[in-house]
Amino acid sequence: LDPSFYFSLATLVVGIFGGIYLFIDWLRYRQHKISLLWSAGIFFLYWFQIPVILANLGVRFTVTDYNLFYSITIPLTFIGTMLIYWGVRSVLPEYNLKKMMLSGFLWAFAYVLIIGYYFLIGGGLITSRLPYFASIFLFFLPLYLLILKSLWEWVRTKRIIGSEPTRFGINLMTLAVAFKITASIISIPRAIRYPSEFWFIALANFDELFIVESLSTLL
Repeated sequence: LDPSFYFSLATLVVGIFGGIYLFIDWLRYRQHKISLLWSAGIFFLYWFQIPVILANLGVRFTVTDYNLFYSITIPLTFIGTMLIYWGVRSVLPEYNLKKMMLSGFLWAFAYVLIIGYYFLIGGGLITSRLPYFASIFLFFLPLYLLILKSLWEWVRTKRIIGSEPTRFGINLMTLAVAFKITASIISIPRAIRYPSEFWFIALANFDELFIVESLSTLL
């Protein structure tokens, strides 16, 4: 068992119980959209860790064994990150949930089409680096930058940041997103070094990447 196993398992456990905690918080007050949005977002973020956990436990499988799993969980990771973004936006002025949901739905739907095409129609054999780079530069990196922008607006408008825990939380989220951006960038040379068909091996054997990713998700 290497470090990626423990970090992956920790993030999965924290994600499940963290999502439950926030959902209970929303049920208690029913007025804080941020708790509901983050509860759903956190719940969607962690399932991509499962194949890494299984591989470290000695389960043998090919990437195509998980075609359906990846075709669902990779877009869910994007949607979960988007829900985190919506949660941040929900405490800021000029918050329009319906408008954001429409644009977010169209954005996520485009990602679902790309991933679905390669993992279901294409049989899971990634013969091009297009889906990998599209994931980073057209979807995740722009979303991370939107979250950073919204966190900065949260601090700048001094809205609901009167308590030390809240300020500490904003700092943690900023650091988490910075780790996410770092993980996206350091994964690029690794992905280029391997043939595109071996994308899972390139990333699964990259312990530093999973540690940075897991630290980000834990934060």
